[in-house]
Amino acid sequence: MSKKVFKLKKDQYLSDLEMKIIQNQSTFLVAPTGAGKTTYTMEELKAQYKLVIILVPTQAKVMELQNEYSVKGSLKSEYLFFCANENPDENIRKFNGVIVATYDKFEKIINLLSESQKKSALLVIDESHKIYAAGAFRDEALNPIIWHLQKRSIPSILLLTATKTDALFSQLNIGVDHEYVISHENPPSRHIKVTSLCNGDQYTAIAVIEKRVNQLLKASAHLPDKKCCKTMIVRVNSREKCENFKRYFEQRYKLKCIVVHSKTKGNKDVQEIFETQKIPTGVDIVFTTSIMDEAVNLNNPEIEIDSVFILGKQAHVEELVQFIGRLRLANVPCHILLHTGIPQSNVKPEQTHQKHLKKLNDFITRVNKIAEALASLAADYKFDLQDNENANIYDKVSRMNESFLDWFDCKLFTVYKSKSIQNIASLVSALYLMDTGYFYSSFEYMAWRIKQFLPNSKITFIEDTTATPHYIKEFFDEQKVNADKAYLESINPALKIFLEHFQNGLYKPKSLKEIAVKFVEHKQKDEDYIDDLALFTGGKVAYPDKVAKILNEIVYLAQNIGNLHDIQAILIQKKFNVVAKVADGYAKNEFVRHLVKQFYTYSPEKYLENRHRLNGLQASKLLCSTIKAVQKQTQLPMKSIIQANLIKGMRYDYESESYVIDNGKALNFIATYFEVKDRNKNKPERRYLEFEGIAIGGFEYLHLKAWQGQYITLKEPLMIDGRTYDAYTGKASIRKAKLEDVFTD
Repeated sequence: MSKKVFKLKKDQYLSDLEMKIIQNQSTFLVAPTGAGKTTYTMEELKAQYKLVIILVPTQAKVMELQNEYSVKGSLKSEYLFFCANENPDENIRKFNGVIVATYDKFEKIINLLSESQKKSALLVIDESHKIYAAGAFRDEALNPIIWHLQKRSIPSILLLTATKTDALFSQLNIGVDHEYVISHENPPSRHIKVTSLCNGDQYTAIAVIEKRVNQLLKASAHLPDKKCCKTMIVRVNSREKCENFKRYFEQRYKLKCIVVHSKTKGNKDVQEIFETQKIPTGVDIVFTTSIMDEAVNLNNPEIEIDSVFILGKQAHVEELVQFIGRLRLANVPCHILLHTGIPQSNVKPEQTHQKHLKKLNDFITRVNKIAEALASLAADYKFDLQDNENANIYDKVSRMNESFLDWFDCKLFTVYKSKSIQNIASLVSALYLMDTGYFYSSFEYMAWRIKQFLPNSKITFIEDTTATPHYIKEFFDEQKVNADKAYLESINPALKIFLEHFQNGLYKPKSLKEIAVKFVEHKQKDEDYIDDLALFTGGKVAYPDKVAKILNEIVYLAQNIGNLHDIQAILIQKKFNVVAKVADGYAKNEFVRHLVKQFYTYSPEKYLENRHRLNGLQASKLLCSTIKAVQKQTQLPMKSIIQANLIKGMRYDYESESYVIDNGKALNFIATYFEVKDRNKNKPERRYLEFEGIAIGGFEYLHLKAWQGQYITLKEPLMIDGRTYDAYTGKASIRKAKLEDVFTD
């Protein structure tokens, strides 16, 4: 690979370098934020190539570019934009110009292109670090891109980013012929202050931000509206916290706050930010999630922006640098507030980095061996598919992924072009999450990593003893109470939408799962379909955002839980996340399914009624026998995997020719999936599990029907607001009725 370094002088941009992206070659361009990558890709490259396909990570970025380039008169016909419900069609076979699309539209585009178009096109991957960063939740969109980049289906490739972590990108096995590294001759000196909140909790950052708010209010006391004289930007990696923080400063200080996240992108104020690439005048605080890391450039001058605050340890170093770089003109103080603290170290950061790299390499080597070994043999595995005798490759891969998820924290496999292949996007994103944790191992290492991207930055460290004031705690305690109350009050409205939306004189459901599938089918065509049902009901529901959230949860639960009473109970008890985890396990995890079958088949009364106890040694033996049985049944090469020490906490004893599993690991596994009390959890030598049932919550799981059915009591119809619904089909009564009313066809 050839490598060239370029320096941008003051007021110089990429377009001024007159770089040529070589045809039939793969080029990686690393350029800092504000170097003019957008202008270069959208305007300069179309002079070099008849067709330029630019893939970007977010809908917001597509909308930003569409707003900028679709209003330029004669240029309009030279650009096409695809995101959300806008999809390409065969007309692109005749198109010359620039196509901008989100990652998930790529496969539709490449399948429509002719071979001659592919040969003459340039494929541009914008924010290409996302290929290895976002695979935990976007693997279905990213794996086709990775596959085609590896195969060079489109021979001319340009990868773009401001932040490239070589150790992560190299794991994608994407060949690069040329690397261009661009930097500013005189880069801005970013001032970054890392604050360890020694006595802090999750709300102490509010007290720190509040101090700055009071300073700004004092400075602007002479102004007629008595607002902050500048805007603060706060990154919080939680939509709920963004909303709560906004509520706090609006109520206590009467400030104007905007929240930017995936659910507010349609709001007028948020759209204005994306379209104008500026924070509107008069906004005191912008609270945002990671959506703004790449979604928008902010061209506010320094006189309008006060400071940036980044809360918590969720952000990878690349995300921090990308977020800070959103400010194109304003160079303001950036505060990183860590309420869990961060140690200082005398160890050289380079040494720490080498240790971290070794851990990353050990993990990926371990996991790659398994993924490579198992993916090619997927067609040979034999699963006991209870309700699907003719298992296809998708069924098998889904079961393989779920069966190994607990032990590797990523999906090992995916199906592409009807074959099982390694799920590289998910595998490498697991490394990305590990690297995020390593980033915060010490202040010195953290500063060193930031300086790899921002060499001219000034990074300082302080310890702050601020504790959260009681009035802040009281406010957020009250918010939690209100949120819980709103959630509970939204359950029945969400259930009614679920049960009544599709029911009419012609359609009567046969099962709750059938109703759920209808919602899923509509959501596949319009990703906001379910949310919009709740959000556009006008005054019919008090908390449309909560109803939307619950409706999505109901759609999932109805595909896994057999009756309305259980679904309602899961929601009331706020057990959705727990049930979602175990429901997937009951459906597809072969080790869990084997244990379930054992418990329900042999002496079920001791688990259901007699509070059977299981200590660490017994749990280890039970899991060992389960692995043996699953290996025999499915032909998964578990013995080879454990012999190679590929799963931590599991090994093979050659003398006794048996598996050995750490007691704690076995207890943790069983406690996750079964209704037990975990006794003496913090005292390993005395720890044991006490069974209070088998299936979590005693709920009726569709995928346990063959074993659980005889222990389930049939449920009566469920009444909601005076109307009754069959507990199993969801079929509504014709008129408002009492519980004992008979359902009619």
